[in-house]
Amino acid sequence: MNFTFPSPGSMGEQIELSLYPPSTDNSLRPWDGADEYLIEALREDPDRGEAERTAVVNDSHGALALSLGKSAVICLNDSFSDRTGIRINGEANGAADSLNFAGFLDDFECDWDRILMKIPKTLNLFRFQLERMAEKIDRPVPIMAAGMAKLMPISFYEAFEASVENAEYSLIRKRALYYKGLLIPRKKKATENHQFLWNDRPFVSLPGVFSYGKPDWGTLFLLDRFPRVDPPELVIDPGCGCGILGIQAALTWPDARVIGTDDSALAVESARLSAQINGVSDRMKFLHTNILEGVEDRSADLVICNPPFHSQHRIQLERGFAFIEESARVLKTGGRLFLVSNRYLGYEKQLKCAFQSMKILGQDSKFRLYMCRK
Repeated sequence: MNFTFPSPGSMGEQIELSLYPPSTDNSLRPWDGADEYLIEALREDPDRGEAERTAVVNDSHGALALSLGKSAVICLNDSFSDRTGIRINGEANGAADSLNFAGFLDDFECDWDRILMKIPKTLNLFRFQLERMAEKIDRPVPIMAAGMAKLMPISFYEAFEASVENAEYSLIRKRALYYKGLLIPRKKKATENHQFLWNDRPFVSLPGVFSYGKPDWGTLFLLDRFPRVDPPELVIDPGCGCGILGIQAALTWPDARVIGTDDSALAVESARLSAQINGVSDRMKFLHTNILEGVEDRSADLVICNPPFHSQHRIQLERGFAFIEESARVLKTGGRLFLVSNRYLGYEKQLKCAFQSMKILGQDSKFRLYMCRK
């Protein structure tokens, strides 16, 4: 389904946007009130004509980058799906050639006149991104940032104030908050990781990675009931986060190869570093991709999965369904999926459709562990 992004007026023509990944949820749109707020604030900015080189940060489907046209010189984004959505919409709007992507761990160019930023959903990631950009620039750069108000307590503005001069915030408009100021160069290197211990083993967690700084409860539920199966040749951990499930597989089966995947480049790097310090990196491979894109059909003996189920801060069961379908695709005949989920999500119907057999291995008041055979 295509959506027409609200006219940016003097910024250019209306743009047609579609969701990626596609969704049947008619309440989802490829932009939100924060995108609209930023475009309106930019149009009203008296210095807009002097800023020809704009860094667009955390755009998801191209609402910001495509509205700015050629003045958007870089899209800073660590999400594989977000980059893919921007590319798809860029092609649909005849602007694919002008898009330039980089992640926050890349050595990106930073000769910018302005930064236009969607505020990420976690405070630690917001702080890290501000620090990382401040580390790269060599002169003060105007920054305009917005996010949905209900997701942004005062601590977000305090983090913004710590990195910029002349910080200001707006009244809520379109259910969004808007910040602006001057991002100041800094020589201090941004804090890039946090280590935690599980079972006396160290793991690395970069800012913004799911369950930052600790294993989440669903993962712990699966780890406490880790699969007891014949040694597999290839294990896959989709949505690997910091890599704890895949690394446990590599430690449990010393001859197994393990592939971990994640939509977040920061998660992929966290998992790579975690594998390295646990001495299993020679048998592990990590892919920055959407679910299991790039993994061969019928190649794996075992998939161990704690799938995400949110989109735009909302529960979206289609996310979990896609992980189930992709897991079935990459498993060999006779291969097994071990999947943990919140009990209320009710994945049983989809699991029964995708696999030859399904049973519940364990459950408590919050979680349920399924074992399915291809």
